[in-house]
Amino acid sequence: VWIAAESLLASRGDHSSGDEVLGASYLMLGRTLGAAAVIVLGYAVAIAPRGPLRFAALALCGVFLLALLLLGGRMPLLAAAAGMSVPLLVQLRVRWRAGGARRNRAWLPLLVLAAGAVGGVVWFGGEELPRTLERFTLLLEGDLGRSGSSRVEYLRAAWDYWLAAPVAGNGLGSWPILFLSEDSRHYPHNLFVEAAVECGAIG
Repeated sequence: VWIAAESLLASRGDHSSGDEVLGASYLMLGRTLGAAAVIVLGYAVAIAPRGPLRFAALALCGVFLLALLLLGGRMPLLAAAAGMSVPLLVQLRVRWRAGGARRNRAWLPLLVLAAGAVGGVVWFGGEELPRTLERFTLLLEGDLGRSGSSRVEYLRAAWDYWLAAPVAGNGLGSWPILFLSEDSRHYPHNLFVEAAVECGAIG
């Protein structure tokens, strides 16, 4: 909750300040908040009793999602959405099988989350799109942006490095040496690509 509150306060009105919150990057915060959203949603739909406790859990999940929208991490938001779909779909199936009144309430958690996210975006985002949605629109407009362009460059380089040693790879930790010509902390933003370059088909 504290991380979400700090992220929301840092992002309010200034989309550039979300890069560093509590000394961590927006991606690390997004991963943390995404995992928290999945856990809290699972609790809300599967364990929490009906009433104020369930509503509070859903509201907290909405706060986590709002922070994800404002921080700017596209993949943490997508990963959280994918993770959140599991408890929602399981609970939807359980309620659908129960039939009757339970079937009619099956969509309530989704409606609460959607209303909270839309309200939060309007309140926190002002006239601009939330940072994460703004970064998604770059992809739709064909402009990969700095992040997307560097990822394409990484993939092209990784393909060449993999072709040089497709079976056994170039060795653990070789990516930054190959790409930057120095031994530093760097990776191609894709663990499968990094494993292919460093460990080859065997790895």
